[in-house]
Amino acid sequence: MPEPLTMAQRNTMREVYLEHRTCEAVARLCECSWATAEKYRIEDEWDRACAKVDALAEKIAVEKVAKRRADSIRIAHAAIVKMAKDLHRKDVVDFGVGDFNTLVRLIEYLSGEADSTGELRFRDAKDVERFIKSLSDADLERAANEVDRRADSSGGD
Repeated sequence: MPEPLTMAQRNTMREVYLEHRTCEAVARLCECSWATAEKYRIEDEWDRACAKVDALAEKIAVEKVAKRRADSIRIAHAAIVKMAKDLHRKDVVDFGVGDFNTLVRLIEYLSGEADSTGELRFRDAKDVERFIKSLSDADLERAANEVDRRADSSGGD
């Protein structure tokens, strides 16, 4: 009867299995028989380890997507706040109604609402101006401060 493998050998075999997901690869790369690889796959629950690795990888991927989405919403929101403040203060306005519509639709879409590409929220500058006038100075400042606070807390990454 062959000697049992050391823990170091078993860990190496497990790592190879986690990367390649087959006993054939373990047998080839670790220079053991397929039967030995299969025995330790079952005994050391390599498939359960694979499931844990997959779950962790999925969680990390979802968190990265969520962070990118939140960053995109923050940027679009900051642009809308700047547009609104410029228009409200009668500063030079360097945007069009289409830009405003695009940002509003982008925020809605990124927030999980249905794609509204064909819909226009604002038909012309007067619609945008009416929307902005419906906001008080306090609303605009609160929104701007919230955007600044979120930008500061995210650390810019």
